[in-house]
Amino acid sequence: MMGETKNAGGITPSSVSLNVLSLFGMALLAAGAVMLLFCCVTVYQIFTAPQDVALMKVILDYTKDAATVISGHLDGKEFKIEFSNGFGWIAFVVFMIIGVGTVIGALSAVITAGGIIMKLAYGQPLYARRSDNN
Repeated sequence: MMGETKNAGGITPSSVSLNVLSLFGMALLAAGAVMLLFCCVTVYQIFTAPQDVALMKVILDYTKDAATVISGHLDGKEFKIEFSNGFGWIAFVVFMIIGVGTVIGALSAVITAGGIIMKLAYGQPLYARRSDNN
């Protein structure tokens, strides 16, 4: 068709498809932003009042006492290897940092995908092109 134009993704735009794409992009942006805000509030609560966070209640109960890692009998004598409370806290902090980093990375990808979909819907190029004058 002669009068139709194509956007940056090569898609021939129609009002319905552009509205659906832009709504989907906005939904991804909003969902990612809300979940990211929820993660920030949860991390803040962990630092200010850890007893109010359900996961921290479990961790606090688990790290109250020294944890037995390995126990058994060797040549008729019983032995135990235990981690102290401090080591348990260090292990949990490391796993929490890895977990929070993973969740934030996934939410960042959702927000980026929403932005890319909205750019495609409005016909903007995904990446800025360099001019030859530079």
